[in-house]
Amino acid sequence: MDNQTQNRAKQGVIFALAAYTMWGIAPIYFKSLAEVPPVEILIHRIVWSFFLLAGLIHFGQGWHSFREVMKNKTKMLYLLASSVLIGGNWLLFIWAVNANHMLEASLGYYINPIINVILGMAFLSERLRPIQWLAVALAFIGVAIELIAFGPFHISLSLWLVALAGMAYCVKRLTLTLKPAYLSKP
Repeated sequence: MDNQTQNRAKQGVIFALAAYTMWGIAPIYFKSLAEVPPVEILIHRIVWSFFLLAGLIHFGQGWHSFREVMKNKTKMLYLLASSVLIGGNWLLFIWAVNANHMLEASLGYYINPIINVILGMAFLSERLRPIQWLAVALAFIGVAIELIAFGPFHISLSLWLVALAGMAYCVKRLTLTLKPAYLSKP
């Protein structure tokens, strides 16, 4: 493995840890906003995400790729569909936290990667290496243990979260194959 590949791998681990930390803290934050309607929280999240992504596009020098996507009506429709689906997922998650359904929401996010793998294999011709099969099997066992421990009652909200996120993932993957600008730099 060369230095550039090692640096990207380290960067990926750092980004993953940062993302999981933010997702771990998010329920605490949303719970502190229990008096605020979930739709209002969602609107704030959309607006602030817009500004964050605009900054990332600007500093990552990705305006050229962004303009190319904006010119393609088919991609724009897929992105709109993906945005609506992920917005529904966000709203359901915020509501679940504020309505004390955190167990169901967390179960949904445990199931989601498994469903994404299945959808990727079924519709996007993705193939797993043996170590990846092991990871999927361990995740599946973890979800099964949680279902046995807490009962199948908790699964309906979880499946809605999974369905919305999974469909958004598939629509996005079918639409975009862009490589972020920061990965293209030497």
